[in-house]
Amino acid sequence: MADKEYIEELIKRDTAMPLHKLWLSPGHDPIPGCPSCKQVLLLSTDLVEFCPRCGQRIDNQNWEIK
Repeated sequence: MADKEYIEELIKRDTAMPLHKLWLSPGHDPIPGCPSCKQVLLLSTDLVEFCPRCGQRIDNQNWEIK
């Protein structure tokens, strides 16, 4: 990977993205997940700033819009 591509990837990963909604069952509230790798975020979303799996910066105040 060229230096320019790597720097662009790091910039994208450091840009805060809203929480991904993971639905386990109909009629229940969604569970927060990483917007990049879809990993379930088990900690309180107020405490999570980065995904522990991929390092994506998390906007823990907003949910993604689909």
